[in-house]
Amino acid sequence: MVTDTGAHMDPVAFDTLLISHASATGMVITRERLRALGASQAAITRRVSAGMLLPLGDGVFGIAGAKATTYHQRLAAAVQQRPHSALAYETAAVLHRVPGIRSDHACHLLVPITHSARSPIGTIHRTKHLPDCDVTTIDSLPVTTLERTFCDLASTRSLAFLRWLGEELLLGGRMERRALSSCASGLNRRGRKGSTMRRQLMLHLCDDSPVVSSVAEARFVELCGRFGIRELTSQLRPPWYDGRSGIVDFGNTERRTIVEVDGLRWHASTQALREDRRRDRLATQHGWNVVRFSYDEIVTRPGLVASEVLGLLTPP
Repeated sequence: MVTDTGAHMDPVAFDTLLISHASATGMVITRERLRALGASQAAITRRVSAGMLLPLGDGVFGIAGAKATTYHQRLAAAVQQRPHSALAYETAAVLHRVPGIRSDHACHLLVPITHSARSPIGTIHRTKHLPDCDVTTIDSLPVTTLERTFCDLASTRSLAFLRWLGEELLLGGRMERRALSSCASGLNRRGRKGSTMRRQLMLHLCDDSPVVSSVAEARFVELCGRFGIRELTSQLRPPWYDGRSGIVDFGNTERRTIVEVDGLRWHASTQALREDRRRDRLATQHGWNVVRFSYDEIVTRPGLVASEVLGLLTPP
């Protein structure tokens, strides 16, 4: 084996070899890998002094002038340091382009419980539960899946934000409810951080137990009485009603406003969602405003629901 590139290998040839190997790992390379390629400590030191190798901490180097961004190099360096780890939490959310979470260039790494919690590059989160099915790859980096990322965020983000985010990701087809529920079940152990929040979220997002329409509408009527909303007519027949279909839950003809109450905890199946959207488009074509509220919203956020309804019914 070559032991000193200064004495046994052309420096340009060695640099080409070094970059070739680093390109497969996000343009970062470890000291151990450099030594295995034949670099002596003196050769490594010379390249650091020349600015070709950029120390990223704990025996990991970035390649100067590489096309990869410095942030990407930091992330790649972090996962190189910890075998069987994955980028997670807000870092994973940014890589998945999750709405509502902006990049602060932090590095959150999920590692097996046997690993040290210290790292010069980022924040280490240790876990006893990191199965292969919870890890995917983005830009050649190991990253927790969107479902696992969402479940982990239950220990760092508010319930209101996660309820909104969960609905956005599920309705947008980016998460699958069965996979989300399975992931949450694997994480929810007694005393584990975020378990209570995850249970509340799963009840909201993954329990589609039907609520009888009359019950949902009755709760909305109670809400209207509580907040003094008297301008709505129940079971309104709008101008485009054809005698068979088109009756809406609540409406106000003068204000051209429709309020629909969904008879499921947060929304129905994809097929029902398509039908709801078709009905909404029809109302919009006739110049009417349509708002929809889930049973869950009416029960848990009545003030916000009432405020939105009153805003539509109040003359400008």
